[in-house]
Amino acid sequence: MAMNAIPTEYAGIRFRSRLEATWASFFDMMQWGWFYEPVDLIGYIPDFILVFPFRKVLVEVKPVTSIADMGRHCKKIVESGWREDAIIVGAEPLVTEFPTFTFWWIGCPGGPDDDGGFTFFEDTGAGVLDCYWCRRRYPERVLNETCPYCGRESPSPPDKGSPPSRWVGVSRHPDEGLLSSIWATAKNRTQWRGAFGS
Repeated sequence: MAMNAIPTEYAGIRFRSRLEATWASFFDMMQWGWFYEPVDLIGYIPDFILVFPFRKVLVEVKPVTSIADMGRHCKKIVESGWREDAIIVGAEPLVTEFPTFTFWWIGCPGGPDDDGGFTFFEDTGAGVLDCYWCRRRYPERVLNETCPYCGRESPSPPDKGSPPSRWVGVSRHPDEGLLSSIWATAKNRTQWRGAFGS
């Protein structure tokens, strides 16, 4: 299904699509610093770069509705020369078998062998985590789960016999209802209001 992009202004920036503006609003509500179309890579301009004290994350926005569809868009990121974390977000957060909404299909530098290459994890969803140490929310990674705010790695999960707790020594996924509410508010803040400039 083809989707027409509606240029939308948000935070003083004219985005190429309402979907991009909605994600910018979501990033603001998550208190994640972002830049829109900030760099020219090899044959590619990323939609966003999220900037954290200990990590930069490239973000590509695509009007797709499944993790598999998101995965089809990774080639240009790999060929662009970008060697830091990269995520692809879709038309909306996805509800999957994961314990929270899945916001993106993810890739990151290196891999299990840390060969310095760029590894994309096909059919892998990731979401949002709350750091065990500093309690800030951040985009989840597949490998080396280090908080991009405080730089500390999440402690190992507790033994199976440990008592259940919301904070039993590991970073956790925030409440699904809270993320749904944040996404709904981001959409409302960028709602289409007629022709651009009117």
